[in-house]
Amino acid sequence: MDDLKKGDLVFFSEKKSVNKISHVGLVTEVKGKKDVKFIHASTKLGVVENDLYAPYYIKIFVKAVRPLH
Repeated sequence: MDDLKKGDLVFFSEKKSVNKISHVGLVTEVKGKKDVKFIHASTKLGVVENDLYAPYYIKIFVKAVRPLH
C-alpha cells in the first residue's frame, strides 16, 4: 500500500475470507499516500473510477500487485 503506482492491480474480497478474490481494479492515479484512484467494472454502473481509501473499498481490500513490465 505504501508504494502504489499507476498501473498496479488492486484485489478485493467481499467475504471475510481473503482466499477468494471477487473483484479487481487498476490504479489510475496516485496523488499521495492515501489519495489513490482506481478503475473497475461495476455491475450496476459499468466502468467507474473510485477512491481506494473510501471506507467500502479499503474494508474489502486484499492486496496490490505490480504487473511485470
